[in-house]
Amino acid sequence: TNPNITEAGFGGIISIHVINTNLTFTWNVEDTNLDICTFNHDGNVTVNCAANTTSFNITDFSNRNLTFFANDTFGQESSVSVAWNYNVSQFTSTFSASTFETKTETFQANITLGADLNGSTISNVQFFYNGSVNTGASAVNTAGQNFNLSHAIDIPLVGTSTQEWFFSFDADGVNVNTTTETQPVTELLFQACNATLATQFINFSFRNETVNQEDITASITSSAWTYFLGTGTVNKSLSYANTTENFFYDFCFNPPNQTLSTTLEIAYTNTESQQRVFSPTLLTLTNITTQQTLFLLPTTLGLFSQFFTQDTIGNTLVGVLSVITRTLGGSTITVTSDTTDGSGIVVFFLNPDVTYTATFSLTGFLDNVFTFVPITDLRTVTMGSVTTTVVNGSTISLGTSYEIQPSNESLNNNTIITFSFNVTSPETINLISMNITNSTTQRLFVSNSGQGFISGTLNTDNNTKLFGEFIIETANETITIKRVWFVGIEFVGDYSLFRQLTLFNDYGFDEFIK
Repeated sequence: TNPNITEAGFGGIISIHVINTNLTFTWNVEDTNLDICTFNHDGNVTVNCAANTTSFNITDFSNRNLTFFANDTFGQESSVSVAWNYNVSQFTSTFSASTFETKTETFQANITLGADLNGSTISNVQFFYNGSVNTGASAVNTAGQNFNLSHAIDIPLVGTSTQEWFFSFDADGVNVNTTTETQPVTELLFQACNATLATQFINFSFRNETVNQEDITASITSSAWTYFLGTGTVNKSLSYANTTENFFYDFCFNPPNQTLSTTLEIAYTNTESQQRVFSPTLLTLTNITTQQTLFLLPTTLGLFSQFFTQDTIGNTLVGVLSVITRTLGGSTITVTSDTTDGSGIVVFFLNPDVTYTATFSLTGFLDNVFTFVPITDLRTVTMGSVTTTVVNGSTISLGTSYEIQPSNESLNNNTIITFSFNVTSPETINLISMNITNSTTQRLFVSNSGQGFISGTLNTDNNTKLFGEFIIETANETITIKRVWFVGIEFVGDYSLFRQLTLFNDYGFDEFIK
Protein backbone atom coordinates (compact mmCIF):
# COMPACT_ATOMS: atom_id res chain seq x y z
CA THR A 1 0.00 0.00 0.00
CA ASN A 2 1.01 3.62 -0.41
CA PRO A 3 2.57 5.45 2.55
CA ASN A 4 -0.09 6.97 4.80
CA ILE A 5 0.47 10.70 5.43
CA THR A 6 -1.65 11.32 8.53
CA GLU A 7 -0.66 14.93 9.26
CA ALA A 8 0.77 17.92 7.39
CA GLY A 9 1.20 21.09 9.41
CA PHE A 10 0.40 24.85 9.20
CA GLY A 11 -2.21 24.95 6.47
CA GLY A 12 -4.51 27.99 6.75
CA ILE A 13 -3.69 31.44 8.18
CA ILE A 14 -0.30 32.47 9.57
CA SER A 15 -0.64 35.62 11.71
CA ILE A 16 2.62 37.28 10.69
CA HIS A 17 5.90 36.28 9.11
CA VAL A 18 9.13 38.12 8.41
CA ILE A 19 10.80 37.98 5.02
CA ASN A 20 14.01 35.87 4.83
CA THR A 21 13.18 33.92 7.98
CA ASN A 22 12.14 30.26 8.29
CA LEU A 23 8.73 28.63 8.44
CA THR A 24 8.50 25.26 10.18
CA PHE A 25 6.56 22.46 8.46
CA THR A 26 5.51 19.26 10.30
CA TRP A 27 4.19 15.90 9.11
CA ASN A 28 3.53 12.30 10.18
CA VAL A 29 3.94 9.31 7.79
CA GLU A 30 3.05 5.64 8.42
CA ASP A 31 4.59 2.85 6.28
CA THR A 32 6.54 -0.32 7.20
CA ASN A 33 8.80 0.12 4.20
CA LEU A 34 9.19 3.90 4.20
CA ASP A 35 12.15 5.02 2.11
CA ILE A 36 12.44 8.68 0.97
CA CYS A 37 10.51 11.85 1.81
CA THR A 38 10.73 15.16 -0.08
CA PHE A 39 8.89 18.40 -0.26
CA ASN A 40 8.67 20.99 -2.99
CA HIS A 41 8.35 24.69 -2.30
CA ASP A 42 11.11 26.42 -4.28
CA GLY A 43 12.41 23.09 -5.58
CA ASN A 44 12.61 19.51 -4.34
CA VAL A 45 14.26 19.02 -0.94
CA THR A 46 14.93 15.61 0.60
CA VAL A 47 14.15 15.29 4.30
CA ASN A 48 14.38 12.57 6.95
CA CYS A 49 10.96 10.91 7.02
CA ALA A 50 11.26 10.07 10.73
CA ALA A 51 12.19 13.64 11.72
CA ASN A 52 8.58 14.77 11.22
CA THR A 53 9.65 18.42 10.86
CA THR A 54 11.76 20.75 8.76
CA SER A 55 12.26 24.47 8.28
CA PHE A 56 12.63 26.42 5.07
CA ASN A 57 13.32 30.07 4.25
CA ILE A 58 10.62 32.39 2.93
CA THR A 59 12.11 34.68 0.29
CA ASP A 60 8.89 35.34 -1.63
CA PHE A 61 5.57 35.99 0.10
CA SER A 62 3.65 35.24 -3.12
CA ASN A 63 4.65 31.54 -3.03
CA ARG A 64 2.24 30.19 -0.42
CA ASN A 65 2.01 26.43 -1.09
CA LEU A 66 4.12 23.29 -0.99
CA THR A 67 3.73 19.58 -1.78
CA PHE A 68 5.04 16.85 0.52
CA PHE A 69 5.96 13.41 -0.96
CA ALA A 70 6.53 10.07 0.83
CA ASN A 71 7.97 7.02 -1.04
CA ASP A 72 8.47 3.42 0.11
CA THR A 73 11.01 0.87 -1.05
CA PHE A 74 8.51 -0.60 -3.57
CA GLY A 75 8.28 2.71 -5.41
CA GLN A 76 4.87 3.58 -4.13
CA GLU A 77 4.30 7.29 -3.43
CA SER A 78 1.84 9.43 -1.57
CA SER A 79 1.67 13.23 -1.52
CA VAL A 80 -0.24 16.05 0.12
CA SER A 81 -0.45 19.67 -0.91
CA VAL A 82 -0.55 22.42 1.70
CA ALA A 83 -1.58 26.04 1.08
CA TRP A 84 -1.48 28.93 3.49
CA ASN A 85 -1.85 32.70 3.73
CA TYR A 86 -0.40 35.48 5.84
CA ASN A 87 -2.46 38.00 7.72
CA VAL A 88 0.63 40.21 7.73
CA SER A 89 3.90 39.99 5.87
CA GLN A 90 6.74 41.85 7.58
CA PHE A 91 9.51 42.90 5.23
CA THR A 92 11.99 44.94 7.28
CA SER A 93 12.60 46.38 10.74
CA THR A 94 14.72 49.49 11.08
CA PHE A 95 16.34 50.54 14.37
CA SER A 96 19.73 51.22 15.94
CA ALA A 97 21.73 48.11 16.70
CA SER A 98 22.58 49.57 20.13
CA THR A 99 21.75 52.74 22.06
CA PHE A 100 22.02 54.66 25.34
CA GLU A 101 19.66 55.74 28.12
CA THR A 102 17.71 58.97 27.33
CA LYS A 103 18.70 58.96 23.63
CA THR A 104 15.95 59.55 21.07
CA GLU A 105 15.52 56.49 18.86
CA THR A 106 13.11 55.79 15.99
CA PHE A 107 11.76 52.29 15.39
CA GLN A 108 10.14 51.19 12.11
CA ALA A 109 8.55 48.09 10.61
CA ASN A 110 7.37 47.75 6.98
CA ILE A 111 4.44 45.37 6.58
CA THR A 112 1.92 44.20 3.98
CA LEU A 113 -1.59 43.05 4.83
CA GLY A 114 -2.52 39.65 3.42
CA ALA A 115 -5.17 38.86 0.82
CA ASP A 116 -7.75 38.04 3.48
CA LEU A 117 -7.37 41.59 4.81
CA ASN A 118 -7.71 43.25 1.43
CA GLY A 119 -8.97 46.80 1.80
CA SER A 120 -8.40 46.86 5.56
CA THR A 121 -6.91 49.78 7.42
CA ILE A 122 -4.66 49.64 10.45
CA SER A 123 -5.81 51.04 13.79
CA ASN A 124 -4.87 51.07 17.48
CA VAL A 125 -1.15 51.13 16.69
CA GLN A 126 0.96 50.76 19.83
CA PHE A 127 4.68 50.46 20.43
CA PHE A 128 6.05 48.28 23.22
CA TYR A 129 9.50 48.81 24.71
CA ASN A 130 10.87 47.37 27.94
CA GLY A 131 7.44 45.82 28.52
CA SER A 132 5.74 49.23 28.53
CA VAL A 133 3.23 50.44 25.97
CA ASN A 134 3.77 53.73 24.14
CA THR A 135 0.73 55.19 22.41
CA GLY A 136 0.93 57.52 19.44
CA ALA A 137 2.73 55.23 17.02
CA SER A 138 1.89 55.89 13.37
CA ALA A 139 0.90 53.67 10.45
CA VAL A 140 1.42 55.25 7.04
CA ASN A 141 -0.07 53.60 3.96
CA THR A 142 2.81 53.67 1.45
CA ALA A 143 0.99 51.84 -1.39
CA GLY A 144 -1.84 49.32 -1.71
CA GLN A 145 -1.71 46.99 1.27
CA ASN A 146 1.74 48.24 2.34
CA PHE A 147 2.20 50.16 5.60
CA ASN A 148 5.10 51.71 7.48
CA LEU A 149 4.82 51.50 11.29
CA SER A 150 6.92 54.07 13.13
CA HIS A 151 7.47 55.51 16.59
CA ALA A 152 10.20 57.55 18.32
CA ILE A 153 10.95 57.45 22.04
CA ASP A 154 13.58 58.61 24.47
CA ILE A 155 15.15 55.40 25.78
CA PRO A 156 14.04 54.84 29.40
CA LEU A 157 16.38 54.53 32.39
CA VAL A 158 17.02 50.79 32.24
CA GLY A 159 20.75 50.72 33.00
CA THR A 160 23.04 48.55 30.91
CA SER A 161 20.70 45.88 29.61
CA THR A 162 19.05 44.34 26.54
CA GLN A 163 15.50 45.47 25.81
CA GLU A 164 12.75 43.95 23.64
CA TRP A 165 10.46 45.92 21.34
CA PHE A 166 7.60 45.31 18.92
CA PHE A 167 4.53 46.97 17.38
CA SER A 168 0.94 45.92 18.05
CA PHE A 169 -2.00 46.90 15.84
CA ASP A 170 -5.50 45.87 14.73
CA ALA A 171 -6.36 45.05 11.10
CA ASP A 172 -9.93 44.07 10.22
CA GLY A 173 -10.58 43.04 13.81
CA VAL A 174 -7.42 40.95 13.97
CA ASN A 175 -4.79 41.97 16.52
CA VAL A 176 -1.25 41.41 15.31
CA ASN A 177 2.14 41.86 16.96
CA THR A 178 5.23 42.34 14.84
CA THR A 179 8.21 40.12 15.50
CA THR A 180 9.96 40.88 18.80
CA GLU A 181 13.38 42.48 18.31
CA THR A 182 16.12 43.17 20.88
CA GLN A 183 18.28 46.25 21.45
CA PRO A 184 21.31 46.56 23.79
CA VAL A 185 21.24 49.70 25.98
CA THR A 186 24.19 51.32 27.79
CA GLU A 187 23.80 53.30 31.02
CA LEU A 188 24.65 57.04 31.13
CA LEU A 189 27.10 58.18 33.79
CA PHE A 190 27.94 61.84 34.55
CA GLN A 191 29.79 62.87 37.69
CA ALA A 192 32.97 64.42 39.07
CA CYS A 193 35.92 62.84 37.29
CA ASN A 194 37.73 59.94 38.93
CA ALA A 195 40.11 57.12 38.03
CA THR A 196 37.41 55.11 36.24
CA LEU A 197 35.51 58.03 34.69
CA ALA A 198 38.14 60.21 33.05
CA THR A 199 36.73 61.78 29.85
CA GLN A 200 36.31 65.46 30.78
CA PHE A 201 33.24 67.22 29.39
CA ILE A 202 33.41 70.45 31.43
CA ASN A 203 35.99 72.14 33.67
CA PHE A 204 35.19 74.93 36.15
CA SER A 205 37.91 77.34 37.28
CA PHE A 206 37.61 80.50 39.40
CA ARG A 207 38.84 84.09 39.18
CA ASN A 208 38.34 87.33 41.04
CA GLU A 209 36.13 89.87 39.29
CA THR A 210 38.91 92.44 39.63
CA VAL A 211 41.27 94.17 37.22
CA ASN A 212 43.98 91.56 37.78
CA GLN A 213 41.54 88.63 37.50
CA GLU A 214 43.50 86.54 39.98
CA ASP A 215 43.08 82.78 39.89
CA ILE A 216 41.40 81.76 43.15
CA THR A 217 40.04 78.71 44.91
CA ALA A 218 36.36 78.16 45.61
CA SER A 219 34.00 75.58 47.02
CA ILE A 220 30.80 74.38 45.40
CA THR A 221 27.97 75.00 47.85
CA SER A 222 25.52 73.09 45.67
CA SER A 223 24.97 72.08 42.08
CA ALA A 224 21.95 70.53 40.39
CA TRP A 225 22.28 68.99 36.94
CA THR A 226 19.59 67.51 34.68
CA TYR A 227 21.24 65.77 31.74
CA PHE A 228 20.14 63.77 28.70
CA LEU A 229 20.94 62.80 25.11
CA GLY A 230 17.48 63.10 23.51
CA THR A 231 14.63 65.56 23.91
CA GLY A 232 14.87 65.70 27.70
CA THR A 233 11.56 63.88 28.27
CA VAL A 234 13.65 61.15 29.89
CA ASN A 235 16.59 62.50 31.86
CA LYS A 236 18.97 61.80 34.70
CA SER A 237 20.07 64.07 37.52
CA LEU A 238 23.20 64.79 39.52
CA SER A 239 23.54 66.72 42.77
CA TYR A 240 27.09 67.64 43.72
CA ALA A 241 28.69 69.74 46.48
CA ASN A 242 32.21 70.09 47.83
CA THR A 243 33.06 72.28 50.82
CA THR A 244 36.80 72.11 50.09
CA GLU A 245 38.10 75.10 48.13
CA ASN A 246 39.83 74.03 44.90
CA PHE A 247 41.24 75.83 41.89
CA PHE A 248 39.12 73.78 39.52
CA TYR A 249 36.47 71.04 39.27
CA ASP A 250 36.18 68.55 36.39
CA PHE A 251 33.06 66.61 35.40
CA CYS A 252 33.25 63.54 33.18
CA PHE A 253 30.76 61.56 31.10
CA ASN A 254 30.34 58.10 29.69
CA PRO A 255 29.76 57.18 26.85
CA PRO A 256 32.46 59.62 25.67
CA ASN A 257 31.38 59.70 21.99
CA GLN A 258 27.94 61.22 22.62
CA THR A 259 26.82 64.87 22.79
CA LEU A 260 25.37 65.64 26.21
CA SER A 261 22.70 68.25 26.98
CA THR A 262 22.32 69.50 30.54
CA THR A 263 20.67 72.19 32.60
CA LEU A 264 22.65 73.44 35.56
CA GLU A 265 22.46 75.65 38.61
CA ILE A 266 25.71 75.84 40.55
CA ALA A 267 26.33 77.94 43.68
CA TYR A 268 29.97 78.66 44.57
CA THR A 269 31.89 80.79 47.06
CA ASN A 270 35.06 81.19 49.09
CA THR A 271 35.99 82.71 52.43
CA GLU A 272 36.76 86.14 50.91
CA SER A 273 33.67 86.47 48.71
CA GLN A 274 29.90 86.39 48.68
CA GLN A 275 28.24 83.35 47.10
CA ARG A 276 27.31 83.57 43.44
CA VAL A 277 25.18 81.39 41.19
CA PHE A 278 25.81 80.25 37.62
CA SER A 279 22.55 79.20 35.95
CA PRO A 280 23.07 79.10 32.18
CA THR A 281 20.67 78.18 29.44
CA LEU A 282 20.93 74.60 28.19
CA LEU A 283 24.57 73.50 27.94
CA THR A 284 25.76 71.26 25.11
CA LEU A 285 28.86 69.29 26.09
CA THR A 286 31.21 66.93 24.22
CA ASN A 287 34.53 65.22 24.83
CA ILE A 288 36.14 68.47 23.65
CA THR A 289 36.22 69.88 27.18
CA THR A 290 34.24 73.08 27.82
CA GLN A 291 36.33 75.50 29.89
CA GLN A 292 34.05 77.58 32.12
CA THR A 293 35.46 80.39 34.26
CA LEU A 294 33.35 81.48 37.23
CA PHE A 295 33.91 84.89 38.84
CA LEU A 296 33.71 85.88 42.50
CA LEU A 297 33.80 89.38 44.00
CA PRO A 298 35.48 90.01 47.37
CA THR A 299 32.94 90.98 50.02
CA THR A 300 34.61 94.34 50.65
CA LEU A 301 34.09 95.42 47.03
CA GLY A 302 30.38 94.79 46.48
CA LEU A 303 26.74 95.09 47.47
CA PHE A 304 23.52 93.10 46.98
CA SER A 305 21.62 94.39 43.93
CA GLN A 306 17.95 93.38 43.74
CA PHE A 307 15.61 92.95 40.77
CA PHE A 308 11.87 92.29 40.58
CA THR A 309 10.28 91.02 37.35
CA GLN A 310 6.73 91.70 36.15
CA ASP A 311 4.74 91.82 32.91
CA THR A 312 3.32 94.99 31.35
CA ILE A 313 0.26 94.99 33.62
CA GLY A 314 2.10 94.36 36.87
CA ASN A 315 1.75 90.58 37.23
CA THR A 316 4.75 89.05 39.00
CA LEU A 317 6.88 86.82 36.75
CA VAL A 318 8.82 83.90 38.22
CA GLY A 319 11.52 81.78 36.62
CA VAL A 320 12.90 84.68 34.57
CA LEU A 321 16.53 84.01 33.65
CA SER A 322 18.85 86.94 34.29
CA VAL A 323 22.40 86.97 32.94
CA ILE A 324 24.80 89.68 34.18
CA THR A 325 27.80 90.58 32.02
CA ARG A 326 30.48 93.26 31.99
CA THR A 327 33.65 94.21 30.18
CA LEU A 328 36.81 93.15 32.00
CA GLY A 329 40.30 93.24 30.54
CA GLY A 330 38.91 94.20 27.14
CA SER A 331 36.60 91.18 26.94
CA THR A 332 32.96 90.60 27.81
CA ILE A 333 32.57 88.12 30.64
CA THR A 334 29.55 86.49 32.21
CA VAL A 335 29.67 87.57 35.84
CA THR A 336 26.75 85.58 37.22
CA SER A 337 23.29 84.31 36.27
CA ASP A 338 20.21 83.12 38.11
CA THR A 339 16.41 82.92 37.83
CA THR A 340 13.80 84.90 39.72
CA ASP A 341 12.26 83.09 42.67
CA GLY A 342 8.61 82.55 43.58
CA SER A 343 8.31 86.23 44.52
CA GLY A 344 9.77 87.40 41.20
CA ILE A 345 12.99 88.45 42.95
CA VAL A 346 16.60 87.76 42.00
CA VAL A 347 19.62 89.12 43.89
CA PHE A 348 23.22 89.53 42.70
CA PHE A 349 26.36 90.58 44.57
CA LEU A 350 27.98 93.22 42.34
CA ASN A 351 30.52 96.04 42.30
CA PRO A 352 28.86 99.48 42.66
CA ASP A 353 31.76 101.09 40.78
CA VAL A 354 31.16 99.05 37.61
CA THR A 355 28.60 99.33 34.81
CA TYR A 356 27.00 95.95 34.07
CA THR A 357 24.67 94.68 31.35
CA ALA A 358 21.62 92.62 32.37
CA THR A 359 19.64 90.38 30.05
CA PHE A 360 16.30 89.13 31.41
CA SER A 361 14.58 86.44 29.34
CA LEU A 362 11.50 84.24 29.66
CA THR A 363 9.67 82.14 27.08
CA GLY A 364 6.75 84.11 25.64
CA PHE A 365 8.32 87.49 26.40
CA LEU A 366 10.73 89.82 24.69
CA ASP A 367 14.21 89.96 26.21
CA ASN A 368 14.80 93.00 28.39
CA VAL A 369 18.43 94.13 28.00
CA PHE A 370 19.81 97.19 29.81
CA THR A 371 22.96 98.57 31.43
CA PHE A 372 23.07 99.61 35.07
CA VAL A 373 25.25 100.55 38.02
CA PRO A 374 24.38 98.43 41.08
CA ILE A 375 22.43 99.94 43.97
CA THR A 376 20.64 98.25 46.85
CA ASP A 377 17.19 99.61 45.91
CA LEU A 378 14.87 97.13 44.29
CA ARG A 379 14.78 97.58 40.52
CA THR A 380 11.63 96.59 38.62
CA VAL A 381 12.19 94.86 35.28
CA THR A 382 9.13 94.84 33.02
CA MET A 383 8.93 92.07 30.41
CA GLY A 384 7.00 92.87 27.22
CA SER A 385 4.94 89.97 25.86
CA VAL A 386 5.69 88.56 22.42
CA THR A 387 1.93 88.31 21.86
CA THR A 388 -0.98 90.41 23.05
CA THR A 389 -1.81 89.81 26.70
CA VAL A 390 -5.29 88.61 27.59
CA VAL A 391 -6.71 89.36 31.05
CA ASN A 392 -10.23 88.71 32.38
CA GLY A 393 -11.36 87.59 28.93
CA SER A 394 -10.52 90.82 27.09
CA THR A 395 -7.49 92.01 25.19
CA ILE A 396 -5.12 94.60 26.65
CA SER A 397 -3.33 96.71 24.11
CA LEU A 398 0.40 96.98 24.67
CA GLY A 399 -0.08 100.68 23.77
CA THR A 400 -1.31 101.28 27.31
CA SER A 401 1.49 102.67 29.48
CA TYR A 402 1.74 103.93 33.02
CA GLU A 403 4.24 105.51 35.40
CA ILE A 404 4.23 105.17 39.18
CA GLN A 405 6.15 107.55 41.43
CA PRO A 406 8.19 107.43 43.57
CA SER A 407 10.25 105.05 41.46
CA ASN A 408 12.62 104.32 44.35
CA GLU A 409 11.77 101.20 46.32
CA SER A 410 12.98 102.60 49.67
CA LEU A 411 11.83 105.78 51.42
CA ASN A 412 12.91 107.88 54.43
CA ASN A 413 10.65 107.70 57.46
CA ASN A 414 8.90 110.79 58.91
CA THR A 415 9.03 112.41 55.48
CA ILE A 416 6.27 113.87 53.29
CA ILE A 417 6.31 111.96 49.99
CA THR A 418 4.38 112.66 46.78
CA PHE A 419 2.84 109.56 45.17
CA SER A 420 1.55 109.74 41.59
CA PHE A 421 0.05 107.55 38.86
CA ASN A 422 0.12 108.60 35.19
CA VAL A 423 -1.77 106.52 32.58
CA THR A 424 -1.93 106.93 28.80
CA SER A 425 -3.75 104.57 26.47
CA PRO A 426 -5.32 104.35 23.00
CA GLU A 427 -8.28 102.62 24.69
CA THR A 428 -11.14 104.25 26.55
CA ILE A 429 -10.19 104.25 30.22
CA ASN A 430 -13.16 104.58 32.61
CA LEU A 431 -11.25 104.83 35.89
CA ILE A 432 -7.77 105.06 37.34
CA SER A 433 -7.10 104.94 41.08
CA MET A 434 -4.25 104.89 43.59
CA ASN A 435 -4.59 103.39 47.08
CA ILE A 436 -1.64 103.55 49.54
CA THR A 437 -1.83 101.59 52.80
CA ASN A 438 0.48 100.36 55.56
CA SER A 439 -1.15 96.91 55.26
CA THR A 440 -3.85 97.69 57.86
CA THR A 441 -4.79 101.37 57.37
CA GLN A 442 -5.49 103.40 54.25
CA ARG A 443 -3.06 106.33 54.09
CA LEU A 444 -3.93 107.84 50.70
CA PHE A 445 -6.60 107.31 48.02
CA VAL A 446 -6.96 109.25 44.75
CA SER A 447 -9.01 108.39 41.63
CA ASN A 448 -9.99 109.86 38.26
CA SER A 449 -12.77 108.96 35.78
CA GLY A 450 -10.49 108.48 32.80
CA GLN A 451 -6.84 108.27 31.89
CA GLY A 452 -4.41 110.96 32.97
CA PHE A 453 -2.36 112.00 36.00
CA ILE A 454 -3.34 111.67 39.67
CA SER A 455 -1.19 112.41 42.73
CA GLY A 456 -1.27 112.90 46.47
CA THR A 457 1.05 113.30 49.47
CA LEU A 458 1.44 111.48 52.77
CA ASN A 459 3.86 111.37 55.69
CA THR A 460 5.77 108.08 55.90
CA ASP A 461 5.85 108.45 59.72
CA ASN A 462 7.41 105.43 61.44
CA ASN A 463 6.00 102.82 59.07
CA THR A 464 8.38 100.10 57.91
CA LYS A 465 6.48 99.35 54.69
CA LEU A 466 3.92 101.07 52.47
CA PHE A 467 1.79 99.18 49.97
CA GLY A 468 0.39 100.64 46.76
CA GLU A 469 -2.50 99.28 44.67
CA PHE A 470 -2.98 101.01 41.30
CA ILE A 471 -6.02 100.25 39.12
CA ILE A 472 -6.74 100.86 35.42
CA GLU A 473 -10.35 100.09 34.49
CA THR A 474 -11.98 99.82 31.06
CA ALA A 475 -15.48 98.70 30.12
CA ASN A 476 -14.29 95.11 29.84
CA GLU A 477 -11.52 94.66 32.36
CA THR A 478 -9.75 95.79 35.49
CA ILE A 479 -5.95 95.85 35.62
CA THR A 480 -4.27 95.94 39.04
CA ILE A 481 -0.63 96.86 39.66
CA LYS A 482 0.89 96.45 43.11
CA ARG A 483 4.03 98.06 44.55
CA VAL A 484 5.84 97.91 47.91
CA TRP A 485 8.07 100.60 49.43
CA PHE A 486 10.42 99.96 52.34
CA VAL A 487 10.65 102.79 54.87
CA GLY A 488 13.71 103.40 57.06
CA ILE A 489 16.14 105.94 58.43
CA GLU A 490 18.76 105.42 55.68
CA PHE A 491 18.89 107.78 52.72
CA VAL A 492 17.43 106.47 49.47
CA GLY A 493 20.01 104.82 47.23
CA ASP A 494 22.47 104.14 50.09
CA TYR A 495 24.30 100.92 49.20
CA SER A 496 26.59 100.81 52.23
CA LEU A 497 27.11 97.62 54.19
CA PHE A 498 25.50 99.47 57.14
CA ARG A 499 22.30 99.91 55.14
CA GLN A 500 22.15 96.27 54.14
CA LEU A 501 22.72 95.06 57.70
CA THR A 502 20.05 97.50 58.88
CA LEU A 503 17.63 96.06 56.32
CA PHE A 504 18.34 92.67 57.80
CA ASN A 505 17.74 93.86 61.37
CA ASP A 506 14.58 95.79 60.55
CA TYR A 507 12.87 93.52 58.06
CA GLY A 508 14.39 90.09 58.44
CA PHE A 509 16.35 87.93 56.03
CA ASP A 510 13.58 87.85 53.39
CA GLU A 511 13.91 91.57 52.78
CA PHE A 512 17.68 91.61 53.21
CA ILE A 513 18.23 89.23 50.31
CA LYS A 514 15.99 91.26 48.07
